Amino acid sequence: ANPELAGEALSITVKLLEEPIADAYSVLSRATFAAGCFWGIELAYQREPGVIATKVGYTQGTSQAPTYEKVCTGTTGHTEAVQVTYDPNEVSYERLCEIFWDRLGESRYKLNQVGNDRGTQYRHGIYPHDAEQSKIALATP
Repeated sequence: ANPELAGEALSITVKLLEEPIADAYSVLSRATFAAGCFWGIELAYQREPGVIATKVGYTQGTSQAPTYEKVCTGTTGHTEAVQVTYDPNEVSYERLCEIFWDRLGESRYKLNQVGNDRGTQYRHGIYPHDAEQSKIALATP
């Protein structure tokens, strides 16, 4: 006989007790990039040595609580993005920008499209967190 819950769906919520935090007292830094669907670019960053954590979500836009369904309508102004927490002693911001541009490829010349992903939520961009990141981002291809 099967256990009582066999064939049933189970849903759980996981809350991290400790999340890597990049703040004024930390050696960690943050970087934010949008390059089409956030899952693909997130995986590229997760594979990079020195990247401590990634978090996908939405940036820009008008809604404080965007949902995938609302963002896909193109009316919220949001774009899919990934926030990267990294150790600048192990990986440079320049390298993170290089990953961004490599991931974009020829899509860098397209408006609101990366690969087969089309729509305003897929527009690409680099979102610097400080003046130094801005300077570096502007110097990249």
